[in-house]
Amino acid sequence: MRKIQFSFQSLLIILGSAILMALSISCVQDRQERAISQITVELNLLRFDLEFAQTPSDHLHLIKQKYPYFFPQEVADSIWEAKMNDSLQMELAQEVRKVFPSNDELKDQIHAVFQHIKYYFPDLLLPKSVVTTTSEVDYQHQIIITDSLVVIALDTFLGVDHPFYKGVYDYIKIGMTKDRIPTALALEFATQNITPINRPTLIEAMIHEGQKLYVAQLLCPRSSEQQLLGYTQQEYEWADANARFVWEYFITNDYLFSTEPKLFNRFVALAPFSKFYLEFDQDTPGGLGKYVGLQIVKAYMEKAKLELPKLLKTRPEVIFNAAKYKP
Repeated sequence: MRKIQFSFQSLLIILGSAILMALSISCVQDRQERAISQITVELNLLRFDLEFAQTPSDHLHLIKQKYPYFFPQEVADSIWEAKMNDSLQMELAQEVRKVFPSNDELKDQIHAVFQHIKYYFPDLLLPKSVVTTTSEVDYQHQIIITDSLVVIALDTFLGVDHPFYKGVYDYIKIGMTKDRIPTALALEFATQNITPINRPTLIEAMIHEGQKLYVAQLLCPRSSEQQLLGYTQQEYEWADANARFVWEYFITNDYLFSTEPKLFNRFVALAPFSKFYLEFDQDTPGGLGKYVGLQIVKAYMEKAKLELPKLLKTRPEVIFNAAKYKP
């Protein structure tokens, strides 16, 4: 009886300690977020998409003067004038206005990401202008970042059920909603600032993606891991439940240190599902290697506790060796 009572009391102590630790971590995170929210960031949001749609073709020269980087010299004015009067372009601009009627929400989303970037990357000079445009639904280039400019193609964030996306695969459309803009911005920022790797092994490619996802999650703390990966709830649950199987599959088949490009397409690239060449393939989420890479980076950061700029400069093999990942 005493033994049972002791065990129960011990369990209460352990649970109490875990709760106190969780509360302590939560308090630290809350204080950190409050500090980040006070950071001053200069942000100039320009709606090129609206201005271009509302400018008469005979005033093209005015908008060219304001946005010269959108008008290559080799493209004749007649091309732009025709685009201004094109019915499909007018419809596209109208649909963008419906989803993004004002700048307030959009500016708040971007401003929050910029504040987090400034907090975690204090030595970095942020672009001062964010320009929105349309790209004829080029979902492969939703956001472009340069030293002085961020360009956001708003027509690639209209929502999964938008008629313009008819024919676009579901696994791609999940990333084409307006609440994905902060995540897409953070991921593009991480991509721009991570040390590139040439001819990576599968494990290097997975960890490389995991580094970007880890950084993006801190830059967008309101985004869940599921949202970052672009998974549905069912897909995320599959990845979480089968992490050990996936890892053992890679090891058993000697895939981790292979540089075979097909492995990247099977397990890291954006895809409707991962390709194990087994009967359950279509039940799996695509890019499972990204999920695994993120878990490895998380395990590494729990031990290393690096600043984010250093994490983006750390070689994947260093992370792999130190993480001791065991799903």
